[in-house]
Amino acid sequence: MGHLQSLALAGGVVEGWLDQSFALAMHLQSNHYPPLPAAYVGLCEDAIAEAAQAIVNDDDERWGNLLPVPEDVDPTPAAMVDGHIDVATAVRIFHLDAFVDAAIAEYLGFPD
Repeated sequence: MGHLQSLALAGGVVEGWLDQSFALAMHLQSNHYPPLPAAYVGLCEDAIAEAAQAIVNDDDERWGNLLPVPEDVDPTPAAMVDGHIDVATAVRIFHLDAFVDAAIAEYLGFPD
């Protein structure tokens, strides 16, 4: 159910029915156990933007870009190094693939 719900949330963002921050907060809190705090929304938004640009521009180096992890948030990603996490890991551990696909669709002008 988690992946199906993330597809629906991402689709709602593309269609303009949902704000991306709201959709990500729902995804983090509903599709993860234990639920992840909404404090990770900004990190997820950055990871989605970087991943979409990496794919659209065929720029594999962007996957290794480091994103700052919010301080004093529990749980802390195990893959965090010196307060940062790379884009590829963020997309994987926060299960952001549907949102990355939606960002690519928006960038390419779909569903217009």
